[in-house]
Amino acid sequence: MTGKRCAAVTTSPGGDLRFAPLRLRPPRVDEVVVRLAGCGICHTDLSCRSGVAAGAILGHEGAGIVERVGNAVRAVQPGDAVVLSFQSCGRCAACLRRHPAGCEHFWQLNFDFQRLDGSSGYLPPLRGHFFGQSAFATHALASERNLVRVADDLPLATLAPLGCGLQTGAGTVLNALNLQAGERLLVLGVGAVGLAAVMAAKLRNADAIVALDRLETRLRCAGELGPRRR
Repeated sequence: MTGKRCAAVTTSPGGDLRFAPLRLRPPRVDEVVVRLAGCGICHTDLSCRSGVAAGAILGHEGAGIVERVGNAVRAVQPGDAVVLSFQSCGRCAACLRRHPAGCEHFWQLNFDFQRLDGSSGYLPPLRGHFFGQSAFATHALASERNLVRVADDLPLATLAPLGCGLQTGAGTVLNALNLQAGERLLVLGVGAVGLAAVMAAKLRNADAIVALDRLETRLRCAGELGPRRR
């Protein structure tokens, strides 16, 4: 399917993915079509695969180039490089307080495979809008709210995981904990989220960073990023 739009689609709950032609409706005024350059694979994708019927497009760590924008989109334009993340409504109390992760409609917007009004930008039999992007595909239908423009010369395939695991781990340390220089941090488990926490703690000049994990390979990786290892 070189040169054509396609997606890796679920075939049954827990079954294999298969490639299928991808057909998108024109973007709404606030939506953006992104030609994907890469997408990470998260345990959330693997977990959800076991519980969704055929025709669903997973993937929520996408990055790529803007191909088309709706009439009201102002933050990006065709040709811009972007990283995608989760979706939020922008109108509830949490979103208005600039806390989109607490969006009152988070579940519907990220796990229901449809827009908040129940419609879909994906033509049947495929179902998209997973985390506002469904990035296991050549193209994603996102919105102005769940993408961030990045420099054109950065490697998009490397940046893709920033939209999920890395922002979760780093955001916890930098925002929720607000770790300060001289403080200590214990990180339980150093997968992508834990390693992001380690890097953020190092950025904040933590006095001690202790990483715990059962896998020696992960501990070696964490050790290269700065913590004392136990």
